[in-house]
Amino acid sequence: MTLEGDGIDVDFSEEGVPFSHFYSGMGYNNTDFTYTPQYRRMYSYFTSYPSETTYIRMHNILTSHGRGDYYFHEGDDYNGRGEGAACMLTEDDHLEYDWTHVDRVYDILIEHDMKPIVEIERMPADLRDSKKDYPAPADYDLWRTFVKAFVQHLTERYGHDEVAT
Repeated sequence: MTLEGDGIDVDFSEEGVPFSHFYSGMGYNNTDFTYTPQYRRMYSYFTSYPSETTYIRMHNILTSHGRGDYYFHEGDDYNGRGEGAACMLTEDDHLEYDWTHVDRVYDILIEHDMKPIVEIERMPADLRDSKKDYPAPADYDLWRTFVKAFVQHLTERYGHDEVAT
């Protein structure tokens, strides 16, 4: 293909290159919806058709509370502290990790041959500098330690090749 003047000339005599559908994906609001009956049916439905791997983008993987769509129905604001948060800061400033809800969600994706687009902007409350919607880490060294532990956990659980995709 060449650009000439105000137009584009295309030479159809040359062999084309297959187009890779890298964008095969979708997203939804809260990670905790993943294991509700409705969303489990959705995953089964989407994966019942032969297609390329679908990527899923969802919010709150690090602040998942484990109560399905409870907060959606109750109208409460979930702030990512305590129950379900992937980590908490102990009194002596050490991080305690709890990957229970992360594993629960990602296991469902893996079970359906789907892959997460990992979104980590919603951080556990103990790592935030404020209660704003999109706060910065209060301590970047702790945040770095946490993210490293998160990636290490995923790699140990699902393997390097899976995490690389």
